[in-house]
Amino acid sequence: MRNSKRIILRAVALLLLLAISATALCSCGKKPGEVTVAKTENFTVTAGMLAYSLYDTYYYYINYYGEDVLSSYFGLDTSLSLRDQYYNKEEGQTWFDIFLEDALYNGFVSALSLCEAALKDGIELNSVDNQYINNEIEEIAAMAKEEAMTTEEYIEALYGKGVTEQDIRESLKIYRLANKKLYKDYELAEVTDEDIDKYVSEDPDSYLCRDVKYFILTLSNEAEKNAEIKTYAEKIASAKTEEDFETYVNEFLASEYCVDKEEKLSSQYYQNKGKDDDKTEFEKWLFAEDTAVGATYLLENSTNYTVYMTTSEPALDSSETRNIYHILFSGDIYNGDTNAETLANNVYNEWKNGGGSLERFKELAFEYTTDYASAYTGGYYANVAVGDLIEELDEWLFDERNVGDSAVIKTDYGFHIIYYAGEGEPYWKVPVIQALKDEVSADLMEEYDELYQVEVFDNKFKYVP
Repeated sequence: MRNSKRIILRAVALLLLLAISATALCSCGKKPGEVTVAKTENFTVTAGMLAYSLYDTYYYYINYYGEDVLSSYFGLDTSLSLRDQYYNKEEGQTWFDIFLEDALYNGFVSALSLCEAALKDGIELNSVDNQYINNEIEEIAAMAKEEAMTTEEYIEALYGKGVTEQDIRESLKIYRLANKKLYKDYELAEVTDEDIDKYVSEDPDSYLCRDVKYFILTLSNEAEKNAEIKTYAEKIASAKTEEDFETYVNEFLASEYCVDKEEKLSSQYYQNKGKDDDKTEFEKWLFAEDTAVGATYLLENSTNYTVYMTTSEPALDSSETRNIYHILFSGDIYNGDTNAETLANNVYNEWKNGGGSLERFKELAFEYTTDYASAYTGGYYANVAVGDLIEELDEWLFDERNVGDSAVIKTDYGFHIIYYAGEGEPYWKVPVIQALKDEVSADLMEEYDELYQVEVFDNKFKYVP
């Protein structure tokens, strides 16, 4: 599916970095899983859980940036203990301190208040969530086996002395529950046309789009040829109509100076960025008041010339979007693709034979979907544009459709039961709606932080291995 919303859940980035200081010993006597470092009324974070989250984030950064980038740009040496290198030497702040603060204050503190809100809202983990957590543990166990280690040894090597499988499970439960609440709040956030109009009125030009045609003339390694290629580029740029533009392009394609015979006349639309400081010179020209339809722009660089022609006035993008409901059956959760396919077809046939109502579809989505981002809205995704979904779903959704059409579709993510719910908003409204929903979600987060106070025990950080 798509990923357009904020996620607190930290990816489990499993690297066998046994030389890194995840094995740092704490001589304080107590086991990390026995020491509370943060809590709310109903939820607790232990030193072991914090260690897991801390190093999991660290490994994620190594996967994402690479060791060379971390060293060159951030000054972080992955061959050394996080405790043995300073982030800010003057303040005595180590990299361990930085990752600990991030894991706690940017991770668990927000997650705990969301969990309290989820509890009050009646949200809880179900069998799908528990299977997801089991899969994460099974993946760790499999990697431990590859390294000829026990799961317990492997966990300690990655996350620190005394960290256990239970610490990981409890961490994943908290993040999973927090995300379920976060997603539900986002999906159910109401945005009115009045809200949209007000938001757009603050910077209306930034939502304007404009269509262009363009053609790229690739340069050769010969100066004489490049002089002729430049002449062709200037001729194409002299076109006054789309017909002339295309004619001059075809002349060049047929000439001996065309280096790339596969190049073709293309179309693209650009969205205005509003402030000129954020624009290239081409973008400034494209959205200037005196740039008319049929105007051309010649852009030169070291390898080619690109010639643009405007083909529309600046306007809001009214492209079609569509609304869908879907239920995802992931093989990871449902014990393999064969079982996932069988279950998807059984649920689909049961639903169709029972009348195929939308309300029943929503109930089944809540029960079965492994796409928990949409579980509490019955699998609903609003305002889906062409290209938002993976190819198989995209092709089905934007074929000729009637409201209520449904199908079972296989993708790399698993098996989807998909239901067409009708047309959505014009495309230009989509980023506005997303921004407004983000604002609602942020306001709710602040409300939860005030309502469900998180108590942090700084003096217990010494127990984090």
